Amino acid sequence: MEPPLRAAAVCVAAIISQHRPNVLPLGREIDLHVSPAVTESLDAMTERKLERIVIDLSRATYIDSAGLAALILAMQKVQAFGGKFFLAGLNETMRSIFETSRLNQIFQIFPDVDAALAASTFCSSPTPSHECNLANYRVSSRDLVQP
Repeated sequence: MEPPLRAAAVCVAAIISQHRPNVLPLGREIDLHVSPAVTESLDAMTERKLERIVIDLSRATYIDSAGLAALILAMQKVQAFGGKFFLAGLNETMRSIFETSRLNQIFQIFPDVDAALAASTFCSSPTPSHECNLANYRVSSRDLVQP
């Protein structure tokens, strides 16, 4: 396991070197140690009020409640200014985490980044299976709680 500061630096470096400014590639384990860097990267993206943000999770192997909270908070910020927030490339383990927490019903999830970018260009609203309903979730910057 990488030391927390090194893992966070790798995450932040990913967004800085990214050639698509509205795509955030995340890898490995997105946990309590890495989520502050993820939040920082997402905040930088949302401050620019990008029309759409795609989170590439194709190289992610695990996400905990801190990582999930960071994604939910970012999605809420993006939706508040009328933007679109998409997840892409979930492997079987990651898909299972989102299904178990029922967050697959909250996030718009696509097989890969290209599909998410194409959908965000051509779709004006999410399909019924992707409608965002955050009424059942209370999120703070520290945790994710289901009532």
